Formats: sequence, C-alpha cells, structure tokens
Amino acid sequence: MKKLKNEKGSITLFVLIAMLFFIIIAVSAYTLAMSKLQAQEDETKQIAENYGTNLDDESLAQLYQNLTSNLDENGCFTKTSTINGDNPSSENPTIPEGFKPVNTDTSNWGDGKNTPTQEDVSAGLVIEDGKGNQFVWVPVDGTSLKYEKHKYEQTEVDDTQSLVQDSSNGNWSTFNYRNYNDWSADTKNEESVEKYGGFYVARYEAGIPENADFFANESKTTYYTDKTNIQKNTTNYVPVSKQNAPVWNYITQENAKKVSNKMYLESNSVTSSLIDGTAWDTVAQWVSENNDVVNCSKWGNYLGTTFTIDGLYAKHNWQNDKWEIATNYNNGSYTKTDTEYLETATGIVEKNIANNIYDLAGNVWEWTSEEGKHNTENTENNTFAVIRGGGFDGSGATYPITYRNGNNNASTYADVTTGFRVVLYLK
Repeated sequence: MKKLKNEKGSITLFVLIAMLFFIIIAVSAYTLAMSKLQAQEDETKQIAENYGTNLDDESLAQLYQNLTSNLDENGCFTKTSTINGDNPSSENPTIPEGFKPVNTDTSNWGDGKNTPTQEDVSAGLVIEDGKGNQFVWVPVDGTSLKYEKHKYEQTEVDDTQSLVQDSSNGNWSTFNYRNYNDWSADTKNEESVEKYGGFYVARYEAGIPENADFFANESKTTYYTDKTNIQKNTTNYVPVSKQNAPVWNYITQENAKKVSNKMYLESNSVTSSLIDGTAWDTVAQWVSENNDVVNCSKWGNYLGTTFTIDGLYAKHNWQNDKWEIATNYNNGSYTKTDTEYLETATGIVEKNIANNIYDLAGNVWEWTSEEGKHNTENTENNTFAVIRGGGFDGSGATYPITYRNGNNNASTYADVTTGFRVVLYLK
C-alpha cells in the first residue's frame, strides 16, 4: 500500500509540473501574440501617419497588407516598387528600395491601391530614406514635360557677347555660356527617365551633415569659410537633403560632384549625382506651370525680398566691393529686410517653395555638372561650370532659376554664395 501511495504522489507531482509547463508556454505564446499585435498596431499607426489620417479602416488595412511585407525597421521599402505594385510611369512613381513615401500638405500618395492623383503628382510627391533625406518626384511624360535642355534661339557661337537674352523663347538668359550645344551636361540618364517616367530631385539644397567638422545647429556656432582653419571644400563627408540644415557652400564644382556621387554609392536602386543641366531645365519647365521662372522675386531668397524665418541663418554684408562674412550662425526667429544679405538654412522659408522643392530660387547659387570652355578653339586650360538659381546676393528678377551662368572655374571657385543640389536616377 505504501508503494502505491508513493506512485500516486509521483503521478500527481508530474501532472502539476506538466500543467505548469503548459501554462508557461501558453502565457509566453499569448505575450508574444500581444506583442506582435501591438507592433502591428504601431506600424499601422505609422503608415496612417505617413499616408494621411483620412483613410478608412478597410483602406488602411489593405494598405498595411500591401506594404508591411516589404518594409524595413524604418518603414522604408525593401524592394523597389510603385505604391500599388503596378507598372511605373510618370503618374505612378517608382519608390526605390531604401525609401518610403511621405505625404505633405500639398501632395498625397493615396490609398496604396491606386495611382496617386494627377493633382498630387503635379504638386510634387516626396520620398524619404531611412536617414531622413527627402526627394521630390519630377514626372516626365514625354509630352507635357520632356527631359531636355532648354533650346535657345541664340545658336550662333559668339565669344564676345557675354549676356544673351532669349526673349523669343521663354525669356531665358545666359551669361558667359555661348552655344549650349558646346557644353557637356555630364548626364547619360535618358534611358532611366524614359523607363520610369521621371527622376527625383533633392527637396532641399545640399546641407552639411552632422558628423562634419563644420556642422552648425545653434547660435554662436562658428561660420567656417575658405579662410578658417576648417575647410568646407572637402570630399570627406556626404551631403544631406533635410530641412533646417546649414547650407554646404564654399565647395568647388569638382568636389560637389564627388560628394553628390557618394550619397547613394552603395544603393541597389538609385544613383546620386550633382544635378545636371538637363535635369535643372526640366525642373524649371515643370515648376513654370504655377510659378514665374523668369522673375523669381516673389518666391526666392534674394536681395530685395523680405520674409520671416525661424531657424538657422547667417547675416553677411557687402562692403567696398568685397564680402564681410558672418563669424557665427544665429538660430531663432528673424525678419529679413530687403537690403540684407541673409543666408538661411535649408527649407525654412515656406514661401520659397515650388512643387514641394525648397530654395530652387535664391538662397545660394547651385552648381550643376554642366561644363565647358569660353573660347571656340578650347585653347585655355580652364574648365568652367554652370551655376543656376541665383542667390541671396542678387535680384530675383535678374537671376531667376532660368538664368544660366557659366562664368566660374570648376576646380577653383568656392564662394559663400554658391552651394549645390543632388539628383537621383532610378537604376
């Protein structure tokens, strides 16, 4: 009888241990399931935030189903695709691997099931990479907008005439540029643009990255120039396309090309480069539908304009035919007068925007990859590069985004008034 009792006790203990074991497993499974549900809920909220809160539950659920299988930890696509998985076109932009769609006040990617609306595409659809760099889709359908350089009426080479005003073809003008056919735009991206129906342009002027020795984000931070111990004309860093970043100026066109190329050097989905002349002219033609591109005084940071900012800025002065450069940045609210030379951080003036692209007009001139010579025999050793957009040092009526200036040496010119912008082409 004693032995039987011991056996029954052993059986009871075994049952209790087994039950406890299964309870632990069940609790663990429940906790894991709840954790997954919470993660899904958080991810759904993030998607709703990205795409707008006007989606109903069914549309949001469908959008979640479409996207979550192809998103990384930053919400970026792990596979290049359109928003709805259909074939790419100018009206159904391709979102490259490593990027995510971002809605703005004026443009919305839609419900994920259909292509974005014509109005949203025209307003400038925005994508963002995992580090927060933003770019705007330029829709090139080949009809209403073509990927091409502006065709000037002035086609005869004239080395003595520095300024050419093309009054019969959109009033675009050039300075020390000669015949545009003689200059190289340094681009071979027609195939990509035709295949995908467009390209992406940086939403902001190239900004200084946080890891750079010359980065600034607060008042009294040193403003570095070509005369300071730390130089901006370097290829050691990669530019950013983010709001309220200090503009990367004092860099030559040669080095601007190099750092632009490095931005997505290891990407499987895009190539990055300094914006080329063809891309600039295409963007200018695109934004001309809703903006004056031959007199940009009303929507650019130029001498003679006024606006209020809240962010990083530097006040320069022009005295006795030379620059008096700011020694420090300032950060905060400030109202610019029409006589001030004010350099602002990227994208902090809301009126200085066209199709979701900031500071295309004014703030700083922007290098392009377009290069050439100033004489027909090419006997000079100097290569000159074109700058576009005008800057805080001149008038928006005289130096609009359609003005092409080919008067600066590509390898030696680095100035307070000149920065650059990056462009992306899909692979």
